[in-house]
Amino acid sequence: DSSGDCVENKRDSMYKTSKHDDATDWLPLVNRADGRATEVGPIGFTRVFALTAAWGALSGLTDNGELIEIDTGTGEGTLLHIFQGTRFFGAASTPSR
Repeated sequence: DSSGDCVENKRDSMYKTSKHDDATDWLPLVNRADGRATEVGPIGFTRVFALTAAWGALSGLTDNGELIEIDTGTGEGTLLHIFQGTRFFGAASTPSR
């Protein structure tokens, strides 16, 4: 199951978020040739949306208002900032939309 987003970086790698257990979302790497996904690892955050790949980093937002950076080698997420009172459902979406 997709948690909510996918992104392609400048190296032509495609990543997505996957929810296949209740404890954490996972980071899969999608093979662009055949569409198969390989699990990179657990992100350590749930409901990760709004992925972006910029300046050599992979970042995401959660529905808990967390901005995280995701390690593309391990899948591990690192908290960068919490937007208090804000929930993200995508880069261009809000609950009132």
